[in-house]
Amino acid sequence: MAVLAHHIVVPFKPVPQGRARVGRWSTYYPPSSKAYREELVALLTGYEAITGPVAIEVEIAGARKNSDLTNHLKMIEDALVDSKIIGGDDVRIVKHISATVIEGQPRTIINIRSLT
Repeated sequence: MAVLAHHIVVPFKPVPQGRARVGRWSTYYPPSSKAYREELVALLTGYEAITGPVAIEVEIAGARKNSDLTNHLKMIEDALVDSKIIGGDDVRIVKHISATVIEGQPRTIINIRSLT
């Protein structure tokens, strides 16, 4: 049975995960992606960790018109892992993930349901 564990509203303009760049010594993300991820992780830190499998439902408003929904989901998954809300973003943990574009003020709504 799925139980709503967290309903999180991120009150700023959504930014998709940028394409990884490969440098001579490392792999890195564009500065805009890195800055948004840091902001997102700071906002998410402090939410209670969820153990076991989850379902994640995301609603996005105000995204760049040519952005890719799957890149928005990747940004959110990575931030949820970085903030330690979920233990990983592989198929053992994330059993369902979906994204919907909504109207209104720029924001991202994240609903995480515990499946245990």
